[in-house]
Amino acid sequence: MLELDHIALLVRDLEATAASFPSTLERHELETFESEGTKEQYIDFLNTNAPSLLLFEAIGDGPYRRALKKRGPGLHHLGYRTTDLKEAVAYFAKQGLFLHPISIDSLEKRVAWMCRPGIPFLVEIFESERANGESSEQAVIRTPNASKEISWAPGLILLPGESSGIGITVGEEKVWIEIVK
Repeated sequence: MLELDHIALLVRDLEATAASFPSTLERHELETFESEGTKEQYIDFLNTNAPSLLLFEAIGDGPYRRALKKRGPGLHHLGYRTTDLKEAVAYFAKQGLFLHPISIDSLEKRVAWMCRPGIPFLVEIFESERANGESSEQAVIRTPNASKEISWAPGLILLPGESSGIGITVGEEKVWIEIVK
């Protein structure tokens, strides 16, 4: 099983970005992870099996602050849940992604990171015994960070955009996130 769990967006100001979302979305509590150097909040589309949005802000030194400096705010990673990490890594490898070096340490925590030069975001795969048996609704993202259409991601279609924001559509619900460079 491979299920799109969340779409992670790196933002400059988490509270301001979260406040710009429609009130019909469910906001989870803000969490701070000192060891990661992040402040994070999950936002869910109500009444759907859609993936969550994960907004996170770099509040300390580390990989997320470096990503913000290098690529700016925007799509950081797609988070997939699986019941078989080895099989999921093999699937994404067949799609042309490579195991990121950070996975040397994260694999013992049952997490793998995949990447590819020219694709400005990562794929996180985490093993979880939780399997709901239902597939997620398909999410469509339009983003200026993508250089071409990417459709290899199960549950997601990523399309290049011509604006400074990210548009996410799940079912009938649409959210537009303005990305300030």
